[in-house]
Amino acid sequence: MGGSEKRTTLWIAITGGVYWSASVLFLTLWRPMFGAEAQGDATMRVVLWLFISVTIIALLAIYKQFMRPRVQQGLAAVACAATAAYVALPFVASMGGGSAVVVLVLHGLHHALLIVFWGLAYVSLSKKEAERVVAVSLLVAFLVYFLGTLIPIGAWSAPVAAVLRAVGAVPFMLGTMHLSTCERTITADGLAALVPFYLGRVCLGACMAPLFFFAALPVGDLAPNRFVSIGGALVSALLLIASSRQKGLRPSVLRVAPLLILGALFAPYLTSTSALTHAMWVFCGVVSWASWISLSAAQLSDIKEQMGLDETFLAISEKAVVITALFIGYSLCTLAFGRSDQLPVAWSEYWPLFEALPLYLSLTMCCFQFATLVDRKRQQRLISKGLVRAEDQARLARSALAERYSLTEREKDVFELMAAGHTRPRIREQLCMSDGTVKTHAYHIYKKMDVHSREELYALVEAERAKVVDQEGDRLK
Repeated sequence: MGGSEKRTTLWIAITGGVYWSASVLFLTLWRPMFGAEAQGDATMRVVLWLFISVTIIALLAIYKQFMRPRVQQGLAAVACAATAAYVALPFVASMGGGSAVVVLVLHGLHHALLIVFWGLAYVSLSKKEAERVVAVSLLVAFLVYFLGTLIPIGAWSAPVAAVLRAVGAVPFMLGTMHLSTCERTITADGLAALVPFYLGRVCLGACMAPLFFFAALPVGDLAPNRFVSIGGALVSALLLIASSRQKGLRPSVLRVAPLLILGALFAPYLTSTSALTHAMWVFCGVVSWASWISLSAAQLSDIKEQMGLDETFLAISEKAVVITALFIGYSLCTLAFGRSDQLPVAWSEYWPLFEALPLYLSLTMCCFQFATLVDRKRQQRLISKGLVRAEDQARLARSALAERYSLTEREKDVFELMAAGHTRPRIREQLCMSDGTVKTHAYHIYKKMDVHSREELYALVEAERAKVVDQEGDRLK
């Protein structure tokens, strides 16, 4: 990988981590408050949502332009600028009509660019690069999130917005679900592999939700809840027993990480220092995300080999399940710990729930375009691999024929180009020979191989290549 490609991959990883952490922060601490004037004009906001949705579809109609590294860097830069402006909005004192429009546009751009950028980024990266990007993104997300919780913006805690924005992950899962994928999935073996896999991801997301909730609170802000702590210990014990009875799974720290996370819920009764308890929640949150990445790399690979599913579908759908479970769990924590007083109380404040529907519907259509692009690139990779393999086999066949008929070094050079289909002027130019010399070597090659034309020469090479293919097949048996 060249220096430019490495910088592009690193750029994707860092901005991706900022996006992920910013999304969680917006769901928890940094949600801008809309003014009274903005809440009244619901029609204008719906129109803006539709405008943003149409813009996304129009941009994805020319998705090939987005596959260029410089365009992707520019897209990421614009998205980062929208993110930075969105983060700065809570500090704006005046939220009049004009400011409300700016808030809405930035809000929509942030969601739109997030989904467009990550969909294209996953498609454009190879499997190895994608794994590296995800790992670096999570490290950046940890850093930005836990530093962001220290910024005194104020805990607005919007569980309804958390559930709403969790729906934003669903289009990824829907968009990458091809009919062929469904056919391979809806089988006894497929369901036996995928149902426990996704249920485990739901459990992991639910385990991570309380940790994000507790870690986002100021130290000592919330007294430990005895019932929640005892419940966490019981659920942890039950899951530990269930996991120990699964066949073929070796016990490891990563596999029991969700159980350790649940067990941390009763940590306040084991320590007397609130700061230490808070640090334990943060530590368990890091362990949970690290275990998620480590387990995903192995389990996704196993399921892909077993069922032949597209790795992009598995990776995106898994993240959708975990993030959705995390956001819903965070909302339930907010309600369970008595912070429901900050929920919207007026029916007009539920308008964002309806305003977002056009955007999510359009994003679903966009993700189907992503899925088509993924499928097309996968077919291109298969075709390119087949062409490379066929060229290797032809090269081996030509080499074997040259050795069998005792061609000289110069005759081998001429034979390679002749068998590859090059004309005599091209051979003369490539090997820096005169036309007469090329004719002489070609005459000797025909004589040694007992052929009289290019067609017979091609047939001889093809027959030898078929033998090479048969030999490779015998070795693989």
